[in-house]
Amino acid sequence: LRLQWPPVGGAVRYRIQLAPDPRFRTVIEDTTSTSARLSLPAPPDGAFWLRVRAIDRLGLEGLDAVNAMTEDRLPPPTPMPPRPGAAVTGTRAAFSWSGAAAGARYRWQLARTPGFAGAATLERVIAGKSDVTIDGVQPGRYVWRVAVIGARGETGEWRAPQSYTQEPAPPRLAPPEVARHLIRLRWSGAAAARYQVQLARDPGFARPLVDQEVDSSQLSLRRPRAGTYYARVRVIGNGGISGPYGAPLRFEVPIPLWVRIVLPLAAVAAALSL
Repeated sequence: LRLQWPPVGGAVRYRIQLAPDPRFRTVIEDTTSTSARLSLPAPPDGAFWLRVRAIDRLGLEGLDAVNAMTEDRLPPPTPMPPRPGAAVTGTRAAFSWSGAAAGARYRWQLARTPGFAGAATLERVIAGKSDVTIDGVQPGRYVWRVAVIGARGETGEWRAPQSYTQEPAPPRLAPPEVARHLIRLRWSGAAAARYQVQLARDPGFARPLVDQEVDSSQLSLRRPRAGTYYARVRVIGNGGISGPYGAPLRFEVPIPLWVRIVLPLAAVAAALSL
């Protein structure tokens, strides 16, 4: 409950009282302030009376200024996905909440820090629904909150900020180029500063043969021996936020042509020598 009143000349303090009846039989707040403004804990819903009087440097208190008020608090909605600590992949994020009347209006905010200060805070006024979808969200850690907007345009209580992480979407691997002495892995997707690439003989990547970070969307490796291999790649975003790995790509490294030629000849030679 934020209070403010015109300053009184010669006043060094003010007495502020709040009561649920106009005669102040039961005072629920009785405090003083050295400035012409004060914040008090919000009382429960209902009718109240507020009175303020100035106090001079001798401690003498002046006449009362009384004002009637009605407290009609707007309870905050209950946030739904994304839940605290959740991870959202890609550049789109969907937010939803519940707990308010149908047709209500809401004030929704998204920020990098819980203070929700500065131009970096994204704000939307949502009418007639309890969700919002935002495109173009960059990788990083975020907090979001939502409050009800009252009939007079006032913003109700904010729910405690909910934190989540926006992760970059995984790149898409193309079939590898298998040359005589090397293999080349390429991928596409959102541009990133760095990528992490893994190559393994098993789809679970329990013991990767290659685990390397690169700053381009391709990687050339020495051609491994013939067999089945699996590759996967993920984005390493700014601020250390790494996205999930994409689905592993299964591919075959064939037996070299010279081996396929030599082996039959060796078998024939071995048979003739018997």
